[in-house]
Amino acid sequence: MARQGRTDAEVSAIAELFGQVYAHPDDDHIRLVLADALISLGDPRGELLQLQLHPQADHERRAMHLLQRHGLTWLGALRGVVVPLAYERGFLASCLVVEDAASVLGRDEWSTVHTVELPHDRVGFGLHPVMRSLRRLTGVAPNVLLDLANKYQPQLETLTVESLYSPLFDKMLGRYLPTSSIGTLTIHGVPYAQADTLRRFASRHSKMQLDLRVLPPVIEPVEEDRFDEVDE
Repeated sequence: MARQGRTDAEVSAIAELFGQVYAHPDDDHIRLVLADALISLGDPRGELLQLQLHPQADHERRAMHLLQRHGLTWLGALRGVVVPLAYERGFLASCLVVEDAASVLGRDEWSTVHTVELPHDRVGFGLHPVMRSLRRLTGVAPNVLLDLANKYQPQLETLTVESLYSPLFDKMLGRYLPTSSIGTLTIHGVPYAQADTLRRFASRHSKMQLDLRVLPPVIEPVEEDRFDEVDE
């Protein structure tokens, strides 16, 4: 149980440690220091940090219990904007955006997130510098991808963007998408007959890796020859 009545010095020290984690999301040493500080105050977030930083076979169930009880609270400013899909090393790592994220783009809680899933009907999601860990954008509709590529080209060069196939990709890869805008573009559900066309259009994007998840070819059934029976 969290200890009541933290001193100003304790509040300040914890806030500083959180700030260091957000500034250096790859540094697990800072997270361990934060875990010890939170545990000393009876804060369950400290236990989650320890469980996920030193995972063992029996830790997953306990970590899940903590997330079921506190996970929404630990979203901080992102609560109501995202649905958490995964916490890793004590912090949000993967999420689904369910509301317009423009109002919280600069919040520190984004800095540990490496995967963001965007519903197809959401537009205007930007890439803010605070998103230091971001590596994957999934569920990106073609029009949203084009908007992001035109506005945030340097940031996209290090990302994997995953989308569901649409005929719009033919025009985008062939004409409209900036030639050096994305690290890897993964397109799911590509019709077999369209794969070569997409690869040809993508060949002009010299820096982009195209990863096509191609559907199997449609094989039309062959009708068997039928012969009328002839009476002998």
